Amino acid sequence: MIKHSQRKRIFAIIKEIVTWMKGKGVTTTVNQLRKKMMADFSEIHEMELISLSSDDCTYDKAEQFIGWLQGNLESVNGDREQRQSA
Repeated sequence: MIKHSQRKRIFAIIKEIVTWMKGKGVTTTVNQLRKKMMADFSEIHEMELISLSSDDCTYDKAEQFIGWLQGNLESVNGDREQRQSA
């Protein structure tokens, strides 16, 4: 099972992405995006990540998911910086 600190990091990253999406006019919630991103991560990495609270969600899986989320957040922040400098 994942640590509480990992869960907090996951939700903090997803909240930042949701804020960015809302700025683009996309309506979504943190939970909707979390579920979508977990499904995308599972498909891309060919590992099942259905629930953050299940015993199947190990510390290592959570760290991989956090790394993947941070990569997505960096893409969002890069887009934000490009638009601000334009």
